[in-house]
Amino acid sequence: MSVYFYLKMANKGSVKILGIVGSPRKRSNTEILVKKALEGTKWVATVDAEMVLLRNKNIQLCKGCYDICYFKKIRCPIHDDMEELLVKLLKADGYIFGTPTYFGGVSGLMRIFMDRTVPIFGKLKDKIAGIVSVGDGKFGGQELAAQSIRTFCLNHSMILAEWHVSGTAGKRGEILNDIDVLEKARKMGQNIARLAVILHSKMTP
Repeated sequence: MSVYFYLKMANKGSVKILGIVGSPRKRSNTEILVKKALEGTKWVATVDAEMVLLRNKNIQLCKGCYDICYFKKIRCPIHDDMEELLVKLLKADGYIFGTPTYFGGVSGLMRIFMDRTVPIFGKLKDKIAGIVSVGDGKFGGQELAAQSIRTFCLNHSMILAEWHVSGTAGKRGEILNDIDVLEKARKMGQNIARLAVILHSKMTP
């Protein structure tokens, strides 16, 4: 079964923005910022927003069998929740990727998720993307974590809406005290939705 298995399932409809949260913590600061960004998309008409919590998904490690999914374009042999997420990625017009910083990089959940998108490589061209990163200090690796996601997006030929939103918070929910970064997240979501609507209208026959 080829990669087009995913394409056939991803029927286009209204403009859709997908928020991907790579934090293993419940009600995390990363989740709060991604949620705020998705709220920003609601300021734009005809946008459907959905948040995916990777901590609630069964996503196994990539086995590196690129001769199957990349070169031969055959469906990934791992049958887990990533099958559903690949369809969601194809169906969406834009994304907001959020991660906490672990040792100056993305979380393990986010890394595994990114690695498992190989089966749809080349199919996310011109999708709109935004990035949220949260560290527990002013220089907590937010830039490095965001750069990792930025590289992932560019490899998939996505369009980055703007610079990433960087949050500083350690305790659960602490980011709620930073009104400025919450507003930045909301505005980023709004900008992503606007660009997605424009591109969607030009691509829809």
